[in-house]
Amino acid sequence: MNFFGKITIGNNVNIGSSVKINIAKGGVLIIGDNVHIGDFCQIEVEKLVIIEDDVTLSDNVFVADVTHAIPVVDGAGIRRKILTQSVTIGTGTWIGRNTTVNPGISVSARNVIASNSVITKTMLVEDFLIGGQPASPIKSLGQKKI
Repeated sequence: MNFFGKITIGNNVNIGSSVKINIAKGGVLIIGDNVHIGDFCQIEVEKLVIIEDDVTLSDNVFVADVTHAIPVVDGAGIRRKILTQSVTIGTGTWIGRNTTVNPGISVSARNVIASNSVITKTMLVEDFLIGGQPASPIKSLGQKKI
């Protein structure tokens, strides 16, 4: 784990084995209360990643607010290689095994993300099953009235 930035961890947080968390200088990772991060997850923070309360990241989930751009070498010979956009995972969301959350993504509250999904756009729906490559809303999980 590399913490060159800031990390805030809430109460009752469980971080599994072999989890990799890399926070760049100036980056901020905020983990809320009652969060479970499964084994072999990887979180890459260049700017800002927020994992709200009651979130579950199943095993081998990849979350990053940074990605590589098309390589450009500037006048000084420095290779510019990254693009950053904040990531937020909403309260009560459960992200299934082997899922990738790309930069610039916000996942609203109480969603279930199916295993092996790739989230490439913000999900503004709440209480939904979301899945696929790229991920999209599949089915409402709304509560039935009794």
